Amino acid sequence: MNNTEKLKGIGGWLGLYIFFGFMSVLSLPVVIFVPTAVIIPNAILTIGNAIACYLLLKKNSNAVKFVRIVLLARMSLSAIHSLFYLANFMRTLFSGGNYYELILNIAITSGSVFSAWIWFMYFRKSVRVKLTFPEALSPEPSNQSMRLWNWVGGIVILIYLPFSVYAQVLKIQIKPIMRESIGENGKMVLSDILKNPRKGTALQKEALQKLWESKH
Repeated sequence: MNNTEKLKGIGGWLGLYIFFGFMSVLSLPVVIFVPTAVIIPNAILTIGNAIACYLLLKKNSNAVKFVRIVLLARMSLSAIHSLFYLANFMRTLFSGGNYYELILNIAITSGSVFSAWIWFMYFRKSVRVKLTFPEALSPEPSNQSMRLWNWVGGIVILIYLPFSVYAQVLKIQIKPIMRESIGENGKMVLSDILKNPRKGTALQKEALQKLWESKH
């Protein structure tokens, strides 16, 4: 058996995708409780991805096609959210309003598009996937199709990276403000926030507003 043949089967990045797919089901309570989430589509996609991972584990002949559908749906939904937040960001930026929360939202939604694109490309190019599910990758994608998806990835990266960096800076800056708020409100402890994500979201929004006011 050569080195290429050793890649056949569930393992490596494919195994990691399946693991995270099953683990993502645990995020359903958060999807339900966070008010900014689009509850039904996100819940359906999370469950759909878990089903796709089950089919991969069972080496079902339609598994890869099902995974692609789920990833394309996630990319599309997250892209719509990103465009919505980007439009609001531009409007708020030019009107002089507080756009900090929009920065965080764009970082999250564009990050979701980016991660879905990464995995989508993996399921098109991976040697392990081709060996384990040969019937799903026939015929090979054309060069024109691959160039198109490379352009899509490039655009996503150009949007995701700056907003992601800015979002991390904002999170660092609001940490002391959030700690101060928790200190002032004894009942608002970390375990309480984890039990009710709405409280964590409200606390973060309040901290972002205080940060904005301190700089403008």
